[in-house]
Amino acid sequence: MGRGCGLKMKELKRIASFEVNHDVLEPGMYISRIDGDVVTYDIRFIKPNTPPFMSVEAAHTIEHLFATFVRNSHFGAEVVYFGPMGCMTGFYLLLRNTVSYEDAITLVRDALDFISLAEDHSYSLSYIPGCSKVECGNYLAHDLYGACKLANKMRRVLEHWTIDKLSYRPLILIQGAMMVEIVDLLAKRDDFKKVIINDFTFYVSNGLVISLTGIGMTNATIATTIAINHFHPTYIINQGTAGAHLAEMHVGDFVVAEKSVNININFGNDDAGIPLDNQFKFLDGDVDLVKKLSSGGENIKIFKGILGSGDLFSRNENQIKKLRDMYGEIAEEMECAAVYEVCKHFGVPCAGIRVISNNEITKEAYQPEVASSLQNYLYDLLFS
Repeated sequence: MGRGCGLKMKELKRIASFEVNHDVLEPGMYISRIDGDVVTYDIRFIKPNTPPFMSVEAAHTIEHLFATFVRNSHFGAEVVYFGPMGCMTGFYLLLRNTVSYEDAITLVRDALDFISLAEDHSYSLSYIPGCSKVECGNYLAHDLYGACKLANKMRRVLEHWTIDKLSYRPLILIQGAMMVEIVDLLAKRDDFKKVIINDFTFYVSNGLVISLTGIGMTNATIATTIAINHFHPTYIINQGTAGAHLAEMHVGDFVVAEKSVNININFGNDDAGIPLDNQFKFLDGDVDLVKKLSSGGENIKIFKGILGSGDLFSRNENQIKKLRDMYGEIAEEMECAAVYEVCKHFGVPCAGIRVISNNEITKEAYQPEVASSLQNYLYDLLFS
């Protein structure tokens, strides 16, 4: 069609890489984008807008060495592309998604080690593959010493790099058991992509995944396990509605779970003679997340304490008193303890927060619509 296919600048969509805040981006390895089965990794050697940048010669040499190594590796068939950024602060590596995140990090480390081996060859240009006039369009533009220096520095940056660091910013997973508990979060952005994994639904955006877990302990356990294995969140917020077990709590108040406990365990009589103390355990929320979630907002009353989780909806005051006496919990819901248990085993920080939707002690009826106030609070707290 010619002449830019008739497109005008004002009609062009802003590309994803321009949405990254380069003022805060540090050297490291990040997932830049995922297109179908191709993952683009941003291997950032230099902090943006902070000279000195990579020289053309050193970057050219890294390109030759790195590309040759990865295409000769075990994952050679999965390599789509490797090349420098125009800003000369790093490189893009494109791999098929059949290469795990852990293996991608290891592959980059190994390639940097390979480049660094030039030191053992006295920086001889013969160490650079494709370095002749026949093989390269600018064969004199190489700097093996400079390439080696950059590779060594980057290798130190990636020494303890882990998959949770691959996101440009923390990847937050927010869970809700029912649609009413996530619908206001979904309305905050227009770029969520719906992803269904093993019949569980996730909504994915930049730095944020919203999980519709389904109601109950089993659903919460499965959904959390899937999310950790597939999305590798930096931390998890389990939120939704809860019933109050204190007379001083009212509909619309918030509860942050310093601890959570499974109230299904040994509820009833103990005629079997099994010691109650051995049958349930209290699970801790992440201290920093609990503090953040409790930081408060205007006209919001926030309680902190033990949140009881179980596959029940207590309506009887005697039952509520028994739960309070046994566990010391201050509110009841159906998922948090399961999430805390899974996160404990996977080493993922998590915290639970609920908005009170009913109080059987004060006879305040169930009001699911208050779920929106908690969602608005969380989004403003985490993303403003």
